[in-house]
Amino acid sequence: MNPGEEWYAAIPHARIMRKDTRRRATARGFRYNAAFLAGTGTGFMKASSRWATPPVITSENKCGYCTSAKCCTYITQIIETPRSKYDFSHLLWQISHENVQVYKDEDGWTLLVNTSCKHLLPDGRCGIYDQRPRICREHSNDYCEFDAPSEDGFELFFENYEALLAYCKKRFKRW
Repeated sequence: MNPGEEWYAAIPHARIMRKDTRRRATARGFRYNAAFLAGTGTGFMKASSRWATPPVITSENKCGYCTSAKCCTYITQIIETPRSKYDFSHLLWQISHENVQVYKDEDGWTLLVNTSCKHLLPDGRCGIYDQRPRICREHSNDYCEFDAPSEDGFELFFENYEALLAYCKKRFKRW
């Protein structure tokens, strides 16, 4: 494709993460996916398409723009700070299970279990929205994974048994 010909950019949601694939800076502003702005889902936009300004995203409408439903694909459990070999051995046992990870952030240590909610619909909406649990009702999206990935705040992250074991061997001289 030659410069100046039709330019295609897929925009799965309003969150702009990569300038090269999600928006194109020009003298007139940014070109956004027309299907997205029309609320008809994802699609493609040609260079000859009309210009549009991005929508204003607030905490009240943010979930409507999120296509990944990231907050419904895992659960977390805050755990006591592991200090001894026994504590880390127990943590190694936990992380040995499928879809279990561990991280440390400003709030402390957390067990992360990657598992989708059974009520999550294929389009990312909640299948029991009117009867959803209290924790879901009280969940605040003022600042969530739509704004930035959680991983940005991790001080330590252990994806699997091997990563945590390597950390344990560095932390304890006689592991």
